[in-house]
Amino acid sequence: MQALREAVGSEAAQYLYVNEGKNADGTANYYVGIYDSNPSTGDRRSFEQVNEVAGEYGAIIRDPQSVKLEFVGTGTIEDDYGDRTYIAPASRGGTPAATGYFKGQLTIKMLDWSKKDLGYLPGRVMSDDKDNMLTPSVMQGHELGHARARMTGYRDRRGNREAIDGSLRLENKIRKLQFPNGPTRKVH
Repeated sequence: MQALREAVGSEAAQYLYVNEGKNADGTANYYVGIYDSNPSTGDRRSFEQVNEVAGEYGAIIRDPQSVKLEFVGTGTIEDDYGDRTYIAPASRGGTPAATGYFKGQLTIKMLDWSKKDLGYLPGRVMSDDKDNMLTPSVMQGHELGHARARMTGYRDRRGNREAIDGSLRLENKIRKLQFPNGPTRKVH
């Protein structure tokens, strides 16, 4: 939830809350909700009107299809295309997150950043050609961009421009909201 709040900025963050649900086996699930107005200030604008990132996140949160977020340790997972994805800090040659349909559920699997450094994106993929440290909010936003592409019917494969562009578009909106004069990501 903290990464979601950081991604949308402090004003939009006030609209977000957590609902807890229980599974049949007694384990908990947590769902993100959106208040109709800002509970702290009484601002009547919708969440989606606060900024561009909130507009994108609102569409994802309000979509009837849910996106599951799992934290995983370093290791190999099989994604829904039969490819092998190595989950590890980017600086160790892996990807710190993957999005796919795992057992039929649209899921983001992310490296548990409380236990591992997420690593750096190499300068060759950044607009300023300098290595750039990954933050949880930027990484989560990138993966939510992939999830949104899948929710809207795009087949998210390497080479699918709509899906790749969606993840970079959302990631760069977050980067610009958090660091207005900072670099953006130019390559997936």
